[in-house]
Amino acid sequence: MRRATLRFQLFFLFLVVSFSPEQFSGQGPQTAPSPLWSANHPVDWWFAFKFNTATFPRPKTTPPTCSFGGTPGGRRKYTRMGQSYVAASSEHAALTKGDGYLGDSPADPLGATFNEVYNGDLSYLVWNDQFYRSPVLACEGSTGNACGAKWGHSKGMLAWNEDGDGLVLQVTTPSWPGAGSSTHPRVKDGNSLGCVNDNNVDLS
Repeated sequence: MRRATLRFQLFFLFLVVSFSPEQFSGQGPQTAPSPLWSANHPVDWWFAFKFNTATFPRPKTTPPTCSFGGTPGGRRKYTRMGQSYVAASSEHAALTKGDGYLGDSPADPLGATFNEVYNGDLSYLVWNDQFYRSPVLACEGSTGNACGAKWGHSKGMLAWNEDGDGLVLQVTTPSWPGAGSSTHPRVKDGNSLGCVNDNNVDLS
């Protein structure tokens, strides 16, 4: 009997986990960075999955807001775009359809959490092995657009405050995030989903 093989590629898989166990004690206002379900709505963790364009296309009449830099469709003006998503959190463990488009505004989990870092004063570290030469990575060589073998196909962000409280944002998104602070924006490219030069809102 032949064994069927299922092959798939996840380009948008977000998992945010806080590593500050005291921040939800209920004692005083929250000051530590936290995964946000929406603006000013902290949770212990959240997970989101973005659908592909073929399944849930984004209408051209509602282009991305590019809240963190860039222009809709980048310089190449995508012909296909999709940012519909489902999400779950520590408060609601079942996946449910999200409102709006993922990463578009502080009203969605990704937009709210990334905004907390990008427009805040936290320390941060960003990594991505598919910057598509913006900036150029040593592993890309003179003609490549991404790091190949020996690299972990890993992307994400770590952010923390002076007390060591923080969060981890783990993604599989090519060319995003590319910068972690509005005071040091990405050069020569956008820094919002659907607003970078290479289409990273096509596949799921």
